[in-house]
Amino acid sequence: MSSMPYILLRMAIKSSFGRIVILACITAGFIIAASWRIGSTRNPHHSPLPTTVGQLPMGQDEIVNPALHFLLHAPRRSSRVCKTLLSSSILGYPPPTLINYGVAKPRTKKLESASIFLQDEKHVAAQDLVLVIDASAAWFQLPATVLLERYDKMIRERQNKTIVFAADKVCWPDKMGTRTCDSVPKSPLRENLWGPKTDKDPGGLMNRPRFLNSGVMMGTAQDVKVVFEEASARFQQQTNRAGNDQSVFSEMFGEQQNEHLPVRKGNGASPNRWKDWMSAKHRAKPSDEVLSWNGKVDQPHEASARNFGIGLDYDMGLFQTIALSRADVEFLSYNDSRALARTMKMHRSRRNFQLPQDILRTTLPLTSVAASGRLSNTTTDDKNFTSKIGMSKINWSTVPLATNVRTALIPAVLHFKGEKANLNDWWPKMWYFPHARALLSSYIHSPGLHPMWDRRGGIGGAWTTSGHWMSWRDLCGGFESEVFGDGKGPWGKETGDGKEWDDWGKLIKDIDVGV
Repeated sequence: MSSMPYILLRMAIKSSFGRIVILACITAGFIIAASWRIGSTRNPHHSPLPTTVGQLPMGQDEIVNPALHFLLHAPRRSSRVCKTLLSSSILGYPPPTLINYGVAKPRTKKLESASIFLQDEKHVAAQDLVLVIDASAAWFQLPATVLLERYDKMIRERQNKTIVFAADKVCWPDKMGTRTCDSVPKSPLRENLWGPKTDKDPGGLMNRPRFLNSGVMMGTAQDVKVVFEEASARFQQQTNRAGNDQSVFSEMFGEQQNEHLPVRKGNGASPNRWKDWMSAKHRAKPSDEVLSWNGKVDQPHEASARNFGIGLDYDMGLFQTIALSRADVEFLSYNDSRALARTMKMHRSRRNFQLPQDILRTTLPLTSVAASGRLSNTTTDDKNFTSKIGMSKINWSTVPLATNVRTALIPAVLHFKGEKANLNDWWPKMWYFPHARALLSSYIHSPGLHPMWDRRGGIGGAWTTSGHWMSWRDLCGGFESEVFGDGKGPWGKETGDGKEWDDWGKLIKDIDVGV
């Protein structure tokens, strides 16, 4: 006890300066330990096949950081589901959870099934983000990091709007003249976006997007949960179940607009979405009579005067809906200045087309795949890819990107709900299509876990709401021709190489096919 370190410690404790130093060291130690703990749960190590189905990764006993959950309404196997899964996988999105997979009459169960999943606090934390997509046809184009950055920027600019839906040019299934449609505010986009015919086109082609499309939406888990519970309750109250999630969400969006909200007798509708949410469990019973938007006595739902926090992606930087917007989208290569100039002239655009910084900050998946040599493991076209354009020129500017020529934005997701005419023609135009098999193979072989992935893990497949894991072969076996279009045959049994691989890239058969 008379050692020099002990003596120095006693001296330090007796001095005020020494006590401050010791306290600072202890605090720093706690911060370092906490940082290590957070880092370890942010990116836990995992194998491609989850070690424990439906459980948190090994060593993670609590939810620490927000995650991104991807819910995909997919009642059955189809090439459309596989195209969504392929594009989301290679661009860094979490493996989806399939809503209503294998369920009879899935339309009547969609809202209820999603609501039940969001109530599972073991997997979904209040601060998590949730992306919900109808797999009628949705293709990802940009990395998950770009979508997240744009969403974050959007909700910061639009206070009390934490849930973002895709936007449409027309109101459906309701018609103009109804409360749902007439209560929707005007679009914030430029009033002359299509010139003097803007918003005056009977067919809707030149209308500024301002109506809700339920095919794609994103928001915080705590708010999405509230909205889905309300939507599910409303749908259950429909006697003939003639509506769907589109009609219910559109109704809710129309009701929340403050300038058209019903005014309760003796009590104005509060525009504060957070106060409404926090007091949801203790909400007072509404009065019997409510003055409706047209001045008549109405009997709306209990939550009709609440602001649900719903906003729209008006400029389609997150979600590009294709219905009535085919003519607004061009596939542009941003290294071709002449083609860009022709596009500006053809569409009489006032905007300059250039790659935004949020895209430039990311790496084109083709770059890492080509560098690893994996492109040479699949098709002949892949083998010649790097020699055709050169390794140094593989970047976002050299690939075609679907661009909205009216807003000059490159959307993260293309969605075809209500519009299927371009499905066959546009899929080969997607930048990853010529190398889709190689990119998927590289993704399945990729180590580690994306920081915002679903905590359950898994690579190259999808989860069901019951916690069952489905591999790529389980979901997409038999659809290779439509998805890859390369003539190489079934996944894992590619024609001509004499090799057969399992779902996780392990070689299970190697036949010398001749020299």
